[in-house]
Amino acid sequence: ARYNIAPSLDFSLSPEIQQLPSVQLPTTQESTTRAQSGYLGNTFANKGQAHFVEKNDSLKRWKELYEIATTPAAEQQIAPSPAPSLHGNEGEQKTDGANNILLVQGSLLATTVKSGIMMVHIRRAQERIWYERLLQQWNTGEAPSQQVLFPTSYELSPQDAILLNEVLGDLARIGFDISPFGKNTFVVQGIPSGLQPGDEKNVLDDVLEQLKHEATDVTAQRSEKLLANMAKRLSRNISAIYLKENQQALIDELFACSQPEYTADGKKIFTLLRKDELDKMLD
Repeated sequence: ARYNIAPSLDFSLSPEIQQLPSVQLPTTQESTTRAQSGYLGNTFANKGQAHFVEKNDSLKRWKELYEIATTPAAEQQIAPSPAPSLHGNEGEQKTDGANNILLVQGSLLATTVKSGIMMVHIRRAQERIWYERLLQQWNTGEAPSQQVLFPTSYELSPQDAILLNEVLGDLARIGFDISPFGKNTFVVQGIPSGLQPGDEKNVLDDVLEQLKHEATDVTAQRSEKLLANMAKRLSRNISAIYLKENQQALIDELFACSQPEYTADGKKIFTLLRKDELDKMLD
């Protein structure tokens, strides 16, 4: 047998087959009867021919296979466990994951909750999230700053230069790295993390405009206005929200905020359309 062309036959069972229930479980009278009366038993036992196959058997078997394949999978699956509550204060709970979130007109997110549908304003949600991030950085003094590749210089009028000098410390607490360079000139070497390079001039212009119209008795609110202004700037890019995972992350992060319902300037971020209200709309 050493020089045989045909390889020797191996009758041992592979480990995968050995683990099958049909191999592991002992044979019983019930299983023997079921096998003899089944399709294969009848096919090879009838008509005195071990190889007998019914004329229309192939078509019949394919039809049965199609019926099995088209059986709704939901009948065979275990119901998923409910998702965790998004915002305990409202007592609402999502019925599913990110698959239940719908992007509406590029500016709103609609998601199902236990009592209806919740509509979330994307930009305002981002604004609230950024505001609370900046507020935490302001309080801890740990604002990340990204260094610009090419530092930019700004020459201001004497009046604007005085105003900017007053808030250099505040700007540094949110991630700006600005230094005086000459009489009325400033050099920007670093900007807050998340701010688009080139947008720093618009932020500084907004800050100066805010200072010009600031009443003397509201100076204590300067930091809040500065943070709110920065949050607006940082929330203008919503292109990443088209990804499903980012939509779910936005909603989760919003309801992790201390005040998820309103922006820093008091604008409503989300609303809840309850089922009874939806029913009335369709009456």
